[in-house]
Amino acid sequence: MKSILQVTALGTALALAGCSALESDKVDYRSSTVKAPSLVVPPDLTQLSKETRYTVVDGGVSAI
Repeated sequence: MKSILQVTALGTALALAGCSALESDKVDYRSSTVKAPSLVVPPDLTQLSKETRYTVVDGGVSAI
């Protein structure tokens, strides 16, 4: 029973050591000083369509 506990403790210690070894590969994106170019919407996408198929008609509509 004691050997199973020792193996479990050793396995846990190795797993935790492995997780902390991978932490050094992280990149801190918040501290980046390089600014990306701003996004530009093409002119043909900024115009709304002139279609009136779904516009609301003046006045009420009843089902009576």
